[in-house]
Amino acid sequence: MSKPIHCKVCKSDSYFRYDHPDVSIFKCTKCKHSFSIIKPERSQENYTSNYFKETHKNWFENPNYKLFRSISIATISQDSSETLLDVGCGNLDFLSFLTKKYQHLQLTGIDLSSQRKLPGVDFIQTDFLKYESSVKFDLVYSIMTIEHIDDVTLFIRKLRSFTKNQGKLTITTINEDSLLYMSAKILKTVGIKLPFNRLYDKHHINHFSINSLKKLVVLNGFSFIQTIKHNVPLRCLDIPTNNIITQYLLKLAVFIIFILGNILGKTYCQTIICTKN
Repeated sequence: MSKPIHCKVCKSDSYFRYDHPDVSIFKCTKCKHSFSIIKPERSQENYTSNYFKETHKNWFENPNYKLFRSISIATISQDSSETLLDVGCGNLDFLSFLTKKYQHLQLTGIDLSSQRKLPGVDFIQTDFLKYESSVKFDLVYSIMTIEHIDDVTLFIRKLRSFTKNQGKLTITTINEDSLLYMSAKILKTVGIKLPFNRLYDKHHINHFSINSLKKLVVLNGFSFIQTIKHNVPLRCLDIPTNNIITQYLLKLAVFIIFILGNILGKTYCQTIICTKN
């Protein structure tokens, strides 16, 4: 057995589990969290404009409005003025949705880079992990960001520092317990590596299970409220092939897996809602 390294969530022993062209994948023996270590000969992911416009063009051109509606209904009061922070706001799609639905909110977004500006939203362009401020918010969101962060303990503690006492934190990320991940692992064993290599691509450093994400928030000063299990719109998927027939077949396969995942409670994504102790 390989030499253990510390889990990024609970600091327990974690062991090498899978190989990937760009990374080595480890899994915790206690909380079952999986995370990647980029191989020395590979470069870190670089989030330039190319990442938004080419690598994940479909993702950024097709916001997940169904998710936006679900989490806003679950977390936002209808009639009281609240301050809201979106960490890793990207193209400001979630904040744009909120400006049309909730006029009473004071909205702030923070990201290292953004491709647009939005009236009525205070946008802070900086590295969140290095940003310091005494301002705290009633509602803090992080949508599909935490899986890109190496030090998730530092990240969750920074999120906590910007959350008011009894304020709500909402985190959306991928779900390694999903049927999609399970299918990719099975296909890898029979020599079909594309789905596995895509899911464990180096831009996703942490692969949370339902349990490991809950573990992370509870260990760092939050009380768990609920987990919402969900998928993403098919049109937002970036299929790494130019062959139209192959794209169609892959999307059909993912569509079927998404349906079965909904039935079995093993959806591709998860959103956890918690409150600061």
